[in-house]
Amino acid sequence: SWIRMLQNYHLNGILADEMGLGKTIQALTVILSAHESTVCMVICPKTLLYNWAAEIEKFHTNIPFAIVEGNKESRLEILQNPNTRLFIMSYSMVLSDYAILKDIRFEWIVLDEAQNIKNVSAQRTAAIKKLDSAHRLALSGTPVENNLTELWSIMEFLMPGYLGTLKKFKDMYLASTDGGKAKLSLHRAVAPFIMRRVKKEVLLE
Repeated sequence: SWIRMLQNYHLNGILADEMGLGKTIQALTVILSAHESTVCMVICPKTLLYNWAAEIEKFHTNIPFAIVEGNKESRLEILQNPNTRLFIMSYSMVLSDYAILKDIRFEWIVLDEAQNIKNVSAQRTAAIKKLDSAHRLALSGTPVENNLTELWSIMEFLMPGYLGTLKKFKDMYLASTDGGKAKLSLHRAVAPFIMRRVKKEVLLE
């Protein structure tokens, strides 16, 4: 698969399918393939925490998972459970629990609705980017909502430094006097790491 190809070359990427085309089950398939001794994490909006749990149960993936929620003491207890292979956590909790999370080596970190890290100056964004993982995957139907710096922020999470510093990125792609050439250059740079599908390309069933 496209994700496996990236993994073999120690690269990461963005699944940018339209809504309902299977981003979650593709991510779960990758997580399931990780070695049993490893730990993975999904970070998603709070409203989607139980959607992930429902998808795991629907597809019978048999991944021992836990939703990280509750008070500080409860969350710490959940994160210290040695039998859990997948932690599912909301964006709002990452900064609060960073002191614990920074000491965990994750095999995969998956960002669902990855545009939540579009604010490059937010402390939460910085905390997520500092987490330790072997592989990273971003899921988003809208990797660019308002401006191209949002794409830079997601790529900086996936492969730090690949698109240069934020200033260099802005100079090259936002302040360029040749917009068409700059857009083509950026497309060539990021296209290998983005799998984008729309509904007309996918079978109805």
